[in-house]
Amino acid sequence: MNEQLTPLGTRLLQLLETQEAHRQYRKNEQQQDMFHVPNTGHIVSSLYEQLRNASEYTEEHLLLQRAIRRFFTRTISFIDTTSPKSLAEELIIELTLAEYISNDSIATDKVEQINELIASLFTAYWRITAQPNPPRQEVAKQWVLDLLAVRTEQILYPSITMISFLNFAFAYYSQHITVAKHIQPHEHIDETSYDTMLYIGIHKALLKSDPAIIRSMLLDLHGTSAESADQMIAINSAFDTLIALKTTDRIVRIINRNGAQLRILRQTFFSTNSTAKASILSNRKQVGTIVRQTIEDQYRDTKNTLQRGIIRSIIFLLLTKAFIGLAIEIPYDLAVYNHIAWIPLVINLFFPALFIAFTTLTLAMPGEANTAKIVQTIDAMLYQDEKPANAALLRTFERARHSRAFTITYAILFIAVIGAVVHGLLLLDFNVVQILIFIIFLSTAAFLGYRLSLQVKELEMVSSEASILSLLRDFLYTPFIFIGHQISYRYAKINLVARLLDNAIELPLKTTLRLVRQWTNFLSNKKDEIL
Repeated sequence: MNEQLTPLGTRLLQLLETQEAHRQYRKNEQQQDMFHVPNTGHIVSSLYEQLRNASEYTEEHLLLQRAIRRFFTRTISFIDTTSPKSLAEELIIELTLAEYISNDSIATDKVEQINELIASLFTAYWRITAQPNPPRQEVAKQWVLDLLAVRTEQILYPSITMISFLNFAFAYYSQHITVAKHIQPHEHIDETSYDTMLYIGIHKALLKSDPAIIRSMLLDLHGTSAESADQMIAINSAFDTLIALKTTDRIVRIINRNGAQLRILRQTFFSTNSTAKASILSNRKQVGTIVRQTIEDQYRDTKNTLQRGIIRSIIFLLLTKAFIGLAIEIPYDLAVYNHIAWIPLVINLFFPALFIAFTTLTLAMPGEANTAKIVQTIDAMLYQDEKPANAALLRTFERARHSRAFTITYAILFIAVIGAVVHGLLLLDFNVVQILIFIIFLSTAAFLGYRLSLQVKELEMVSSEASILSLLRDFLYTPFIFIGHQISYRYAKINLVARLLDNAIELPLKTTLRLVRQWTNFLSNKKDEIL
């Protein structure tokens, strides 16, 4: 069997060697002095963060970054030009008590690095707003908070594996995707932005990165210093424009639909738990065996992730519904009918949660044909053959031309499905407000369930044949998925429950715990003075 590497295989070899050198550096780092956190307030902080994360409409791997961002939003004032002092220590204490990081796991020199980062980016904010044509202050504030949250997390947990994977994935997709062919009507994009759009697409599709991460890493790629206000403005503004384009969204969808082999390759070679070394690439058969095992592991992990996602989605729905019930449904019932309509209230509370549990628990993992296809594709990516196999064509999204009759028929059936649900609710004595709440929460549940099902789709290279039952199910769900997508997109921006928790609970809670810690330290110092 030919063991000669392709150019992509050679690149992978070099990236793995870089990762191994970094891991050795990290081992040496563990011998440094570590920052210790007293346990005061641990239980309360941990319980609150579990509640807060249940209301957070985001990917699980972004929770630490969001917690860091909330800390900086709460503790940094962008009104006073006086630079904040010693916030890093308080941040590490808060993250440790909330169980985002383990106690005695962060080197003390990293605490100083974070303090320096805070001072640097705080000063950058005032440089940006002092420019001749500055962005709005709120926009500049969001830029700085993005960078503070992401780069603080990177100091705590360096992202060498992510950077290496991005390097490899960009090299792969730049060979297969021509951005110019996918530019959408009425969007005029400069050719110099094509690589950036592809980079954004890889981040969003394969890494599920949020804009804050992409923004930070783009600035790093351009070597942008916090002291260069004009360059900070130029790159941030360009990024904000590109990420909102329909063309970028199309690139994301193409990569997402053709990302199974890259996702498995990432888990095999670029995950934090990966034990694969550069030397393994000299054994083609062993690489195939490890890739196959990774696929099986990924199927199992996806099942577990689905279960966690179901639980989080149910808690999210119950919390949001409880808030809506107390704020709208119960007051409306009392004002109009002088009593609480318990049956609609209970149905609205529990049916969406049961719906999402039922629809997602029936999902099946891909089969052997899919596993074999991924193994074959990765082998062709990394190793040369005397008679190379035909390259797999990327699946795209060509706009199908359907007759107007199809469109009208679908619209009628769409309305009919919603109408049938409304009719059923009227038979159960639902009023207008209760019907509206039911449709909103059923649609949100349908969309959340659909998002969870995409985790299975992301591992597919061989599409499974749809049965008549699944086609009927998809048709009935589609109206609610569409409505749920619109609701969730807008909810993600405002998230009333999260804002309520941040302002009514988190701010006083974290402030109180901070005062308790300071008072405890004060008493401890007084005791030492007496002795």
